[in-house]
Amino acid sequence: MKDDILLEVRCVLMSGHLGREKTLQAASRAFCWPRMYEWVAHYVNTCETCQRVKPSGHASVPLQSLPVPADCWKSMSLDFVFGVPADGNGNTSILMVHLASVRDKVTGTQTAQLFLDSVFRYHSLPETIASDRDPRFT
Repeated sequence: MKDDILLEVRCVLMSGHLGREKTLQAASRAFCWPRMYEWVAHYVNTCETCQRVKPSGHASVPLQSLPVPADCWKSMSLDFVFGVPADGNGNTSILMVHLASVRDKVTGTQTAQLFLDSVFRYHSLPETIASDRDPRFT
């Protein structure tokens, strides 16, 4: 019954998903029950609609382009693509540099060895490497 009361108080068209304090204030005009504040706080914090549409709270920084390198292989980017069909060796992922196939559970050590075998061996060490901060690159 408490959920029905709070649904009516904060989710009707006229009120529009109130925050904790306003929901408590509106509900306490006509109802009262033990630990009402905690109940309302939990209800508001777990509202599925609010979780889907509320802003993240993180300041968004505009994307910035990487500078164009002066020569080939001076700068490079690395990333993984997971979930591709398995190859003959059972690899189901791709390390995007030279399209090197890897397993989904590739480790940082395996990534480093793959980099040495597929990139460094042929092109030497680039001046800069950009990645998406995947733990396998650190």
